[in-house]
Amino acid sequence: MMPYRPRILLVERDDSVGTPLRAGLELNGFDVETSEDDEGAIERMAEEKFDALVIDVGLSRRGGLVLLEHIGRNVHDFLKRIVVISGDAAADVTREMKAIGVCDVLPKPVHLDTIIEAIRECLKLTSSTVH
Repeated sequence: MMPYRPRILLVERDDSVGTPLRAGLELNGFDVETSEDDEGAIERMAEEKFDALVIDVGLSRRGGLVLLEHIGRNVHDFLKRIVVISGDAAADVTREMKAIGVCDVLPKPVHLDTIIEAIRECLKLTSSTVH
């Protein structure tokens, strides 16, 4: 029997970031699906169960906020399973994301080890699979 691989939905429009990040996460024991935008992510979350979500709000802050608001309204307690990555590392963006209830906010460029640690910490804190 194969060990459980946590399912991650990675929302990233930039292939130069998303492709290596997906590969790195998969090599480190995660099952990763990707979406390029908030609408695709909402559709995937309606169809599949994920253990955590990694979202880049820097490329589409409005889209990222729409996605976070949707999740907050429709998927109970899932915000605590979200790691936000952002090219805008300003303190107000981090405060805003933390106020919404996300697990962690990481500045870009994000190192693979840092994001893996953040995802594992989120999973440890929430410890069960939900939608």
